[in-house]
Amino acid sequence: FSMGTLPIIISDHYYQVGLPFTNIVPWQKILFFVPMHQNSEVMSRSFHKIVFGVSDSELEERSQLMAEYKDDVSWTSPKSRVVDNILNEVYFF
Repeated sequence: FSMGTLPIIISDHYYQVGLPFTNIVPWQKILFFVPMHQNSEVMSRSFHKIVFGVSDSELEERSQLMAEYKDDVSWTSPKSRVVDNILNEVYFF
């Protein structure tokens, strides 16, 4: 997570491939998703809609969520919980 960025996932199978810690991190509320298998014009419109069509309040909300869950996904965070989250996922798997 990098503050001030638009986190966009380009994938058709992001849930099959897997996002980490889905039981903890509300990825659908943080990330923007763009399907991969589209023609270039449709993909361009998808990006345009994200970059220019998202309200400031939605961006602020997503940014706040990124900050809130940063420690759950960042190895470099001083208060990183990544190891704990991995162990929890293994335990409950």
